[in-house]
This record gives sequence, C-alpha cells and structure tokens, in this order.
Amino acid sequence: MAGQLSHFRNYALGEHIYSLDRYAAEYRRYLDILERRLAGCDYILGDYGIADLASWPWVLIAKPLGQSLDDLANVSRWRAAIHDRPAVRRGIELAEDLRRSASPTDEERRILFNQSARS
Repeated sequence: MAGQLSHFRNYALGEHIYSLDRYAAEYRRYLDILERRLAGCDYILGDYGIADLASWPWVLIAKPLGQSLDDLANVSRWRAAIHDRPAVRRGIELAEDLRRSASPTDEERRILFNQSARS
C-alpha cells in the first residue's frame, strides 16, 4: 500500500483525493497490524530476517507519506533498531547522493509511465 500511496503523492499528476485517502488508510492499517505484531518481540518473526528487510523500507518513508509513527511505539522501536544496524547504515549511505529532491520531470514521467512492450 505504501507504494500506491507514494505513487499518488509523488508521481501522479492532478487531484487524486479518493486514491490518496484510500491508500493512506490502508497504509495506516498495515502500520497498526505491524504495531500489534511487534508487541513483545524484537522483529516481525522473532529473529531478524527477510520479513524485516522487506518491510522496513516502507516504514522508513512513513513521514514523507504523511504518516506519523508517534503513537506506534513498537514500530518506532523496530524501525530505529533496523536503521541502526551497521549493514543497513552502509546501504543507506550508498544511495544518499541519488535521492530525489524534487518531483519527476515530464521526461522522467514519460519514461516511468505509460509505456508498453512496444515502446
């Protein structure tokens, strides 16, 4: 859901109120489920693993997606614990200079969207 929310917040042109509301609500629901899952355990399946690696990037971007983690103590703890892992820190630092700081240009949108196998 975070990917769809990100698409409508960051890439889609025009007003998309229904889409933004729907995906923001679903994303929040997933964060709430994760909050309950992390109650009493350090990681999603108990030990640090692929489920954490796959989920963490989507939680990392909660604030830019308009979602606060202030009332999600377990998710906040988990997010920080993974963020502070040395290998994760190295991975974050690798791409710091590649992060987007503005909306995509029309040319970037042309490349990213509305292509078919023939284009």
